[in-house]
Amino acid sequence: MDILLVISKFLPEYTGAAYRIDKLYQSLGESFSVSVLCGGIEHKSAATYTHRVLKVERLHDRSSGEKNRWLRLFYYYWDFLAARHALARRKFDVLHIAGTSAQTCAALYHASRHNTPTLLELVTAGAHPLQPLPLLGKICRPSLPDRTVLVAISEPLATRCANYGFKNICWSRPNPVDEERFQPQPAMKAELRQKLFPFGETDVVITMIAKFMPQKNQIFLLEVLTRLPGNFKLALGGPVARSGPLASRDASYFENLTSQIKSRGLENRVFIKQEFIENPQEWMQASDIYALPNRDEGLATPLLEAQACGLRIIANAQEDAFHCWVAQNETGHLLPLDPDLWSGAIKQSLDIPPAKLQERADHIRTRCGMERTTRIYRDILTYLASQGPNQTLEEVLNAHS
Repeated sequence: MDILLVISKFLPEYTGAAYRIDKLYQSLGESFSVSVLCGGIEHKSAATYTHRVLKVERLHDRSSGEKNRWLRLFYYYWDFLAARHALARRKFDVLHIAGTSAQTCAALYHASRHNTPTLLELVTAGAHPLQPLPLLGKICRPSLPDRTVLVAISEPLATRCANYGFKNICWSRPNPVDEERFQPQPAMKAELRQKLFPFGETDVVITMIAKFMPQKNQIFLLEVLTRLPGNFKLALGGPVARSGPLASRDASYFENLTSQIKSRGLENRVFIKQEFIENPQEWMQASDIYALPNRDEGLATPLLEAQACGLRIIANAQEDAFHCWVAQNETGHLLPLDPDLWSGAIKQSLDIPPAKLQERADHIRTRCGMERTTRIYRDILTYLASQGPNQTLEEVLNAHS
């Protein structure tokens, strides 16, 4: 089966969606032949390259990250037409679309015109199941092909699909968790902490792994830390954009973060690793609490991974997607972004019994395990490419219930 993945940006430019989809196709194996068409924000120039075994064509992306509203609109249509031309040159059985950009919009219009079987993933809080063209969306809106499956990574996104009349073709699923890597390791905790962090065995370590950018809101955790006793420590890991239109914004944000650490006298209580974290499960297994002060999230995968590792969760209550996956007042707390409330909840969370954290870890690993998710994807892709008798998405999903 030949699959074309059209995604707003792809590795080596990091996005959670690209990282997960790459892992998915690694798990699916050689029975699926996959190529990639993408744009980019950090990497905007046109390029053709190979990632692992995937052939990737990155189109010149003029619109993503453009700050001037009218220039962004002009470039959006330019990029849209360039993507339509690139799509017309290719042959494939299934179109897999993820993200929101001129390139993904073009892919959806292409699928609509040619009735191409389509797997469309909604991966951000503001994602739209139809991705209409700016200004022309009401008079030139795409229709979904006869064989389409929408993938919503949170219940709020699934509700949005249902409101557009797409409930019967929507699979609501959490981001998959690698159950082999992400699991509680209490016997290894002290050893991992000594290996990874400059913190002691009796310290309480709060961890957050995310790209350093305003949306992730790591700076808020400094306010929280100042309200906690000295044995509470903070570990922050993730990359900072080095190029592209958002690089200066993110560099300024990171500089502000490090400046506030110094001005608040937190140098000995905050550990920062400014790069992509290759071993997030070890960071989590070495920690006590996972914090998510994020804003505007579709669904932060570490929310699930941290629970699979047996961590307590403290998260932003204003994010609807978090409500679906935090066991409120049992193994975690959802709170507004008030540092006094957060510091109190962090101290209170230490009373959660280890047995309850283990129970939650088992539930997450069973419900969100990568093995189960991969099997469902395999069946959905086979269903989309099938030319046989009609089958419903419900029947496909029921086979895995």
